Formats: sequence, structure tokens, C-alpha cells
Amino acid sequence: MYIRYIETKFKEFSLTQKLLIPPDKLREMRKRCQPIVKRLCELDMISETASPIAPNTSSTVVAVSDRYGFPIRTAICNHTGLIYLVDHFTQEAYSTFYKSGGYRDLITRFKNYQQTIEVVELAQRRYTQKLINILRDYLYKPVGAKLLDIGGSTGLTAKAFQDAFGYDVTVLEPAPNEVMAAKRLGINAVQGSIETWETDQKYDVILMCRTIEHVFDLPYTLVKIRQLLADDGVFFCDIVDYFDVCRREGPPQVTSKIDHKQWLCQENTPAILKTYGLNVKHSFMLAVDQIGYLTTLSETTYMEPMPTDWINERIRFFRQIESDWMAQPPSSFSEMVWRKIYPIKKKLIR
Repeated sequence: MYIRYIETKFKEFSLTQKLLIPPDKLREMRKRCQPIVKRLCELDMISETASPIAPNTSSTVVAVSDRYGFPIRTAICNHTGLIYLVDHFTQEAYSTFYKSGGYRDLITRFKNYQQTIEVVELAQRRYTQKLINILRDYLYKPVGAKLLDIGGSTGLTAKAFQDAFGYDVTVLEPAPNEVMAAKRLGINAVQGSIETWETDQKYDVILMCRTIEHVFDLPYTLVKIRQLLADDGVFFCDIVDYFDVCRREGPPQVTSKIDHKQWLCQENTPAILKTYGLNVKHSFMLAVDQIGYLTTLSETTYMEPMPTDWINERIRFFRQIESDWMAQPPSSFSEMVWRKIYPIKKKLIR
């Protein structure tokens, strides 16, 4: 009878579950990731308390570990609202992280399914088709215009733009296996990062899809993109809104990850881009937590601080989502039993 009672209560709890990654599920995911995290912790790491965009301003630390279990801090800049990692790999270590396959290994362990080239390409195809449909009437560039896809992975997006618009495309990607896959499509693919790659070319269209969170030096990246863009060129990037992911999956310790050095949001992205001379002309809702921005060249500006009330509301939101997350119902019957037994076990040990 007692077991049946617990099963009934578990079903009642399940009806109120809102966040996708409750505490017990995160523990399981981190446990799977532990061997990879232990190996990757041998790479060089640095700590930078200052915000990448506004280094002379204050910040608030909102988490002391990431979703994989790395003991790294996440902060929100109190001036720009940018979310960034205080502790992270060095630029050389990030290069090793991507080139060695550590990035894909980590995601494989976390999601519990193999991140093969085929899996990556399937996600790219779905994204690319939506992107082309959305941008079709916004790109007024002739056949033969030069396109650069930064972080272009296996090249499917660049190839689709080539087929749809007749562009002369180049993919810039740090992972060697994905560069090889892009080359098999017959397009120009270069292994490297936007921070270290050198070229004298100017591009009519620059794409940075699902990449801005990964770049090591965001200010330098945006400055360089502005330099690479032709006078009448357009730059498209998308962001994953950090607050939307928190709202869906869980608090900062669930959302932050070592491979996303910074996160932007709907409220601060246009101002951050404008600071570096990239003016948003059009924006696009791509998914529940993803927004795209099409920009053109403009004068650089000073970014005014985000309203203090807005920053305080964001911090309050993090505190509330952490509280709600901790109160999440168990995601399995065994977890519910464990929660009942564990406090008793602790008392017996004492």
C-alpha cells in the first residue's frame, strides 16, 4: 500500500514539473560527463573577472559550476547585461578542445547519444532551410557575391546559400573533421578561428550562425567582422537568449557551459552590435530561444548602461528560477524513493 501511495504522489508531482533538466537529471548527466570533464580540466584555464564588453564595470556571479560539472563561475555584467564565464579555457586550450573532438565528446555524454557528423548535419539542414526561407527577400546581393560562414561546421549552410543565391562561399571552422566534410561538398573550407585567421578579402555577406556564444574574444571578433565586410555588405548572426534557456531548462548552473564563453539576449544584442559599428536592420524569430539579426555597417557608438531595474530583475529572476528548480519534483520513481530514504540515512549515520 505504501509503495502504491508513493507512486500516486509521484504522478501528482510530475504534473507540476516545468523545467526540462531537474536536479536529479542534471546529476545523472554530470556523472556521465565526469570522465571527459576530468580529462579536459588538464587544459590550461584562466580567470577574468572583468566583462569582455565593459571591463571597467561591476558584475554579479550567478553560478559556480556549469551544466557539465566544470567548477567555473558565470557572471552577469551589471552594465551591459552580458552573461559571461569568469573561468574558462585559454584561447589555445579552446583550439585543442574543438580540434581534439573534446567538444563533441562532451555533448555526446551529456545528451547520451553520439554526436556524429550525420547528427550534426541533420540539425544543420533543418536550421538552414528555415534560415534561407526567412532571409530570401532580405539579401540583395548578385550572383557571385562573396559569402563567409564563420563557424560553418560541415558546410551545409554555406552550400545551401551557394545553391539558393549563387554566392561564392567560404567556410571558416576550427574542427578538422567538419572542415573535411565541408570540402567534400566542393566548397572552400578553412580550418581556423575568426580571431586568428588572416585574409585580405572583403565579403558581401558574412554569416555567424550558432557561433557567437563560442568565440573567444567577442569585441575583437566584432571589430574583425566589420573589417571583413564590404562597404555595402550585410552581416547575419543569431543568438541563443540565455534567459529563455534558463526559463525552459533551469538556472545558470544548468544553462551555462564551458563551450559558450558568453551569452547575449534580446534586450542587449542590438546595442552591443551597434557599439562595434554593426547596425541592426532586421531581426528574426528563429526559435523559442533564438533570434537572428541582419546588420549593415554604421558608425561605432558608446553603449549606454542597461537600466539598473532591468539588471536587478534579471538577478531576481536567477534567484527565483534556482529556488523553483530546487523544488522540482523527482523525474523518476526511484529518485522519489531516494529523496525519502536519504535524509533518514544521514540521521542514522550521525
